[in-house]
Amino acid sequence: MKIFSFCFASLILIPTLPAQVPDAPAGGGNTTIVNNQQKDEPKPFVGNDMPFLDPGSETASWNGKAWNVTNNRLIRGRFEKYLAAPEDDSEQDQAYRKVVNEIIQALTPKQGALPNLNKAVGLLPLAAEFPIDARLCDAIASAIYTVWMVQKNEAAMVAANKAMEKEIGDLAVRVEVGAEGNKMDSDNSSGGGGGKGGAGGTPGQTKKQNPPTKGGGGSPAQDLSQFTRLGIDTQKILERQAMRTANTLKFGINELKSKLEFQALIVQLFLQRRFQHVLISCRIYNNMFSGQDRELKIKEGSDVEKMFAKGLGVNPTISTLETFASEAIRDVDEGVKSFEYSLDKQELQTASNRLLEAFGIGEYLPRVRTLERKKKERILEFTRDFNMLISSCEMKDFGRADEILSKVKSRSTDFDDSKFRAAIESSKAGANMHIESAKMAAMNKDTKKVEDEIKAATLLWPTNPGLTAFTKDLSETGNIQTRIIMDFDSLLAQQNYRQIAKDMVKYSGAMINMPEKAEKLKEVLEKVKKSETAVIKADELAKSDNAWGAWESVQEALIEMPDDSELNKRGSQLSSQVSDFAQALARAKALEAKKQYGASLAWFLKAKRIYPVSRLAKEGIARNADAILPDPGASNLNLPPPTKSTAPEISELLPPPTKVAQ
Repeated sequence: MKIFSFCFASLILIPTLPAQVPDAPAGGGNTTIVNNQQKDEPKPFVGNDMPFLDPGSETASWNGKAWNVTNNRLIRGRFEKYLAAPEDDSEQDQAYRKVVNEIIQALTPKQGALPNLNKAVGLLPLAAEFPIDARLCDAIASAIYTVWMVQKNEAAMVAANKAMEKEIGDLAVRVEVGAEGNKMDSDNSSGGGGGKGGAGGTPGQTKKQNPPTKGGGGSPAQDLSQFTRLGIDTQKILERQAMRTANTLKFGINELKSKLEFQALIVQLFLQRRFQHVLISCRIYNNMFSGQDRELKIKEGSDVEKMFAKGLGVNPTISTLETFASEAIRDVDEGVKSFEYSLDKQELQTASNRLLEAFGIGEYLPRVRTLERKKKERILEFTRDFNMLISSCEMKDFGRADEILSKVKSRSTDFDDSKFRAAIESSKAGANMHIESAKMAAMNKDTKKVEDEIKAATLLWPTNPGLTAFTKDLSETGNIQTRIIMDFDSLLAQQNYRQIAKDMVKYSGAMINMPEKAEKLKEVLEKVKKSETAVIKADELAKSDNAWGAWESVQEALIEMPDDSELNKRGSQLSSQVSDFAQALARAKALEAKKQYGASLAWFLKAKRIYPVSRLAKEGIARNADAILPDPGASNLNLPPPTKSTAPEISELLPPPTKVAQ
């Protein structure tokens, strides 16, 4: 159960799982590691809880929600793609599986024989050449190469440390000998004067002592000799000891980094359900880090650590992953065997569940990939019918659901149709009861009751044939008022006001006792009346060779009825004749919206020059003038009279209007 739940969680969450590489100390010459980064608050792993699959009910609990696995789009699409694909039984696939088996066998300890690591590593590049491998063996080989380079550097560091140890020993001997020599020189210089008089002195006169110097108490020549011999040798000893310590720490850091990278690769392969690659990488890891700590160095409290702790129930180690990989391979083999047994007995539901479980655990294992296509096609047909059955029930198409349910039941001897049958029959019965109530209300001329019952029946079973027959009976048996009101609501929703006005006598008669509907009808008739007035006015102006006035009349009416067919038709016919006038107004309105009142005023003036009696141009000029000079008393100021300018008027600069030919 834990293996299936954990692998199913991996199947869902692999696309969104962030890479979890444990923290490693920084390399380089600096061996002091300081981490001042603030710790983030622990975040939940992809939601509030871990995803968990219950194979008994075929539901998964994830982020506080439960949903059906077989009806999940991601799982369903992936599973159906597998069912429709041919079996991987080509010569290339067989060759790849042979190479992988040879690698695993070479790494398996046997009685009287140790694992052949060199042979396994040599076969990794060959396995990586096959497309099905997805270059995963190359990734394992790269991790091995990194470890080997670290171990090679270790050997060089060990040799360097040994050489420095020998050098430190030689320097220590030199320092010790030099210290003894300085001591003897000091003793000779202090005791060479003898007794009274001494050598080189007069009788009765004592030898005068030289005062000590800062350097070391002797002569300058002795101090310089001590510095050149003892000081340099002592400094070299300290330097060599520091270098040894740095090499040791650097190797420890590099070894830890290579180990963490290898472990991260193994974890990634496990999450991808590449269990054969997990076996290979775990056994190579055990050979390369023999006798060392095999516990996975995953950051405590991280998402990956929580996932392993909840999914596997134990603290993860390399041996744990290898054991679970082997168990997963065995579980997949048994699942496929159970699938084939159920398929032979025509138990397609059980066979589908067993195959889905095996696929969810070991999608890339040979036992799953080599399954015959004919066997998978039977499950594919059953799965598609079952998914259509669920979709039909969700969309409340119970007539189609009943047909599919009978088809699925006849194919699978173990299919339990009780839940589906109960849902279908209860919905049908409820819908039919509402239709009967609507019939009684129609006999009593209770229009409101009829509408409510029809809505209730539609919500339960939208495609009910009885509902269609009832609405047909309403129109045939004389319940004209209900049908007329329904037609009116439909036309009103479509904003087809002209059709309503055309049949206004029919609608007004049906709305005698319905004031709300009558008010809506009145509003529609007012709009149509304004539209007809505008159309008649436009036609008359067009006949009198005034296309600008006709177009302007249509545009004013379109403000209230933008979807009126007749108005739009007249506007399209006239727009080509008044293009300059229409473009000037459009440009003026656009500039006015941008608060560029001066430029807008100029375009409105141009439109007015083209059509001097234009109401739209006149109103636009007034608006822009008020925007430029908002103070109404500005014209009453005692200002000197304006001087006559020799510059031409703006209207004189504009092109003359073009006469539109009718």
